[in-house]
Amino acid sequence: MSAALRVVVCGQSAQIAKGVKAGLLPECETIHVVFSAAAGAKDIPAILSGQAPPATDEPNVGTGNYSRKADAIIVGGVYGDEQFNEMRNSCAELPGNGGAAWLRLNMSTPTPPLGPAYGKAVVERCKACLKELELDGKLGTDGIYFY
Repeated sequence: MSAALRVVVCGQSAQIAKGVKAGLLPECETIHVVFSAAAGAKDIPAILSGQAPPATDEPNVGTGNYSRKADAIIVGGVYGDEQFNEMRNSCAELPGNGGAAWLRLNMSTPTPPLGPAYGKAVVERCKACLKELELDGKLGTDGIYFY
């Protein structure tokens, strides 16, 4: 990948998110992390508009660098269709639905049990998907892709 891609990670826990954030480096900068569909539906439209999300009492484990919008939204396996659609639909009013690639975990591909090996496998799948999207010129445009 040419320059560091800017991503929002949607996960379940800060511990896992920190591991994903570290694993995505140096190819990706995790600018923001959300831990629920409701938080994602509130924060992601602002981020895709090139703005900081609304302030909350919870500290964010992302870099907080909102100088440019995110290139991709990476959604973990804990989010089902309903939660995924809640976050994605919150961006419907934005031009081009926010112009970001939405990545979802392909649940039909086997993964190791939860733990360090799981995180590493998921990060490698994310990186491969992002690289393919970049090579195909699909980053910066709306779309749903499975990693």
